[in-house]
Amino acid sequence: MEVSKFDRCYVYGGVADLRKGAPGLSALIGQPEDDVLYLFSNRRRNLIKFLSVDKWGIWVGTRRLHHKRFYWPDGSTVIDFMKMSLGSWLVRLSRLNER
Repeated sequence: MEVSKFDRCYVYGGVADLRKGAPGLSALIGQPEDDVLYLFSNRRRNLIKFLSVDKWGIWVGTRRLHHKRFYWPDGSTVIDFMKMSLGSWLVRLSRLNER
């Protein structure tokens, strides 16, 4: 899977049970669109999961922070990758929360 091919990314604003696999995460968003990246986070905001659908099937992956927390928006958000790369968005998400 090539991350640079995504034009849109949906950030699920709520807390997701990341023990769920592809079918459970897909149920949270309805019918996933092809070539769109979906991001989910746990309650502690130290783990994110991504989900994507392409012509070969469903892709699911994770990213864990051991000493920091991801900054996560309260509501669902759409990211336009034409304006911001995935790498720079993940850097923004990995800032420490000031709590």
